[in-house]
Amino acid sequence: MKRSEKGKKYIKELIQKLEKRSRNYKILALICYTIGFLLLIGGTLMLNSRIYFTIVSDNNHIEKTLLYCSNAISLGLLIFAARYTLGLGKSFMAESIRNLDKAHALNYGMFYLEMYSDSIKFEWEDLKETLKDWNIDIGSAFITQNAKDSETPFPNAILKMIQNVIRK
Repeated sequence: MKRSEKGKKYIKELIQKLEKRSRNYKILALICYTIGFLLLIGGTLMLNSRIYFTIVSDNNHIEKTLLYCSNAISLGLLIFAARYTLGLGKSFMAESIRNLDKAHALNYGMFYLEMYSDSIKFEWEDLKETLKDWNIDIGSAFITQNAKDSETPFPNAILKMIQNVIRK
């Protein structure tokens, strides 16, 4: 087998791997989006039913306060979890797109090699120049994630509200 044939075979295998990885990342992103959406909808329904179906005496302000505080904390945690999974889904989708971009650049390089491989004798430098854009690595989308992106001011607001209730 010629060196050019080995190179073409290697590039085709690499393209297939990148496309498979891209599909897997896309599936993971859709799963994360679905979980985040279900957390928001399910959490809202759960808290509404908890408020309506919990029997608290009108005169018992402590029980009412505890019920509302526990609902607010539960809602805050659900919002935090939903926001986290949605951010994770965004990162998986960015990885999917990045892998498709690499596969596209490799396909372009393969097209170029197919068109001109018979008429031009390629040297290593020519091949590197042709395929140089396929592996531009800007880092993973997971590297750019920051813990502050998923933080919500909601828990701090709950703590301040509880402190105000306790002071009164």
